[in-house]
Amino acid sequence: SLHNVLLIGRGGAERLTATVATDAIFDQAVNITSIVGGATDETSFISPEAKSVFFMAIAMACHYLGYSLARPITVSLFTSSQTGFKSPAAFPFAMAFVSPVALLMLMGYTNILERSGPKGALIQSTLFCAVIVNLAASAILICLQRGAMVAGIPAVKLITGPLFVFRESYVQLLTSQYWSFMASALNPNQAARWFGPIAGLTSITSAIAGLAVSPLVKRIGLTGTLMGTGMMLLLSLAASSVAYNIATKHGFEPKDRSKATKMSTKKEETGMIQKATSLFSRVPVLKALFFEILGSQGLATVLNICFMDRLGTAITDDDKRAGWVGKYYSLINLITMVLQFGVLPPLMTM
Repeated sequence: SLHNVLLIGRGGAERLTATVATDAIFDQAVNITSIVGGATDETSFISPEAKSVFFMAIAMACHYLGYSLARPITVSLFTSSQTGFKSPAAFPFAMAFVSPVALLMLMGYTNILERSGPKGALIQSTLFCAVIVNLAASAILICLQRGAMVAGIPAVKLITGPLFVFRESYVQLLTSQYWSFMASALNPNQAARWFGPIAGLTSITSAIAGLAVSPLVKRIGLTGTLMGTGMMLLLSLAASSVAYNIATKHGFEPKDRSKATKMSTKKEETGMIQKATSLFSRVPVLKALFFEILGSQGLATVLNICFMDRLGTAITDDDKRAGWVGKYYSLINLITMVLQFGVLPPLMTM
């Protein structure tokens, strides 16, 4: 179901050039590695699966780099007295819409997946997110310049609220597609070995983006930095397209199994609660983990509400607040990176 391949750029010549360039880069790496290691079988070094996973990891890293630019910007806009909301109830009210919006996006993704397959779904969902972010950034800039009002309310507030909810919702939709592709290309042992470092790569790019927010805001402003998210999503789209092209060429691209499992899923939905209850009774550890997750998510929500409430009053300048939030999340990503590179890989291989 993935026979309709979206070409990179215009025409087959550019796609062919990109493919040849990609192969040349990896072939050169193979030759260098072969000389150093004294081996002659290049498939033992760079397999098509490794190439595709490499480019999909780059795509995910670009996605998280863009997200880490958007997060402090949207937080700053949302907590601003000029463009956002000062009420302590604003943040929990907005967060209440995250799950419904994410569900709507998931439903749309499911329809696209059935119609266009995994590659088409990733391309269309990435383009959709890039367009929404860039349109929102442009609209915010225009509203601020013109001081537009709607029914006595600054028009910019009608954009920053939904944009905040959208930013919270879209990240997992794209992330799950990257992981799904990589999981299908790697065997369990390879996944256990490489998923930690791949996740660590996203932490590195997220940390870099967080540190870059302050200088970028000083140079191109909040909306200009927000548009960087759209640009990074387009770079992510280019890298993921290369990954899918490699998979298609070598015959291991993910298949759409949603139609095959649709009927069986409907039959199983009615007994889902009973099955979960039975599973928890048979495996008490899963039940404990379930409630631990609920507790941690509840605590995280309370802490986020307190954080957002204090942030708007502690740092009143929108640009400085965006830079501080970027550095704050950068520090969190650096800590996560240490765990993903230094702690998780040994644990996953035990």
